[in-house]
Amino acid sequence: MRDVFIKMCVWIGLAVAMLLPLSTASASGSSQSQLVEGMLAAISAKDLPALERDIAADASMQLEFAPEAPIMLHGRSAIAGYFKAFFDLYSTIFITNIIKTPAADGKTITIESKGTFRTPTGDEHSVSYVWIITTSANKIQGSRTYILPLRVGAAK
Repeated sequence: MRDVFIKMCVWIGLAVAMLLPLSTASASGSSQSQLVEGMLAAISAKDLPALERDIAADASMQLEFAPEAPIMLHGRSAIAGYFKAFFDLYSTIFITNIIKTPAADGKTITIESKGTFRTPTGDEHSVSYVWIITTSANKIQGSRTYILPLRVGAAK
């Protein structure tokens, strides 16, 4: 009888644990991952309104193009302006080979990816990215992006 009681307690404990909300770290990690996935999907779809919804009003973005000086952008409107020009330049945008690595702080996530961009004339540009993104209140608060050109030239 005692064994049955212990088993029942274990099953009830598991059922209650499954019904309780996730810890703050897990919940924020999950929404952080969803936020980043939404950002990447918005960029690939050239969906500026969706991208703007995910960016904090006071966000900052730093783009590192070696060997040139970094581009620093402050505020949602400046970041949206950068992406609008980027979206206008390319007819198709593909972001692939995505590897996401969340940091232990629950606010920072590193993304490694490849981007392939095609102009309306067929020119293709491929780059390798490392994005370090910070989030706060389910918004993108900051982004530091390192960009390495892989190939620039005409599409085959």
